[in-house]
Amino acid sequence: MDKYLQDEIFGKDSELLIKKYKDSLHESTKRMLRDIDSFARDYVERGVRLGYVAAKNSPSYFVEIGCGLGIPSLTLAKLGYNGEAFDFQTKIVNEGNFLSEKLKLSLPYKLIDFYAWDPKLPEGTFLIADKPRGGDNSQRFGFDINSCEVTT
Repeated sequence: MDKYLQDEIFGKDSELLIKKYKDSLHESTKRMLRDIDSFARDYVERGVRLGYVAAKNSPSYFVEIGCGLGIPSLTLAKLGYNGEAFDFQTKIVNEGNFLSEKLKLSLPYKLIDFYAWDPKLPEGTFLIADKPRGGDNSQRFGFDINSCEVTT
């Protein structure tokens, strides 16, 4: 890939996103990677592209659940859309709020308990969610997240 969309959208701040992603990786993951810099850049690029594609739907509002660093949400916010990012890890939520502030974006990251959360999302909300890792979660979530389809 010759040109990265992340550089086009975030400019020099794309390096901050890459650094924060590398810092968030578990040590065992870092040891397994041959080229951590390329891996991190490609990961951030995929998140930026997801946010960019989501923006084509002109969402009235967006919510990212299990956001991690929330690269798609940061991208949507950078492109002028309003929304929120949710995760269950305090450290991740703090990092996300740091990034949002550093990038001068109005994107709140919030800590939630996924199992107690009862979202009341406004009609037209664009939902970004990654399937939970670690086996079959359909019993815990009450539905099979793997069978969900993306519609526009």
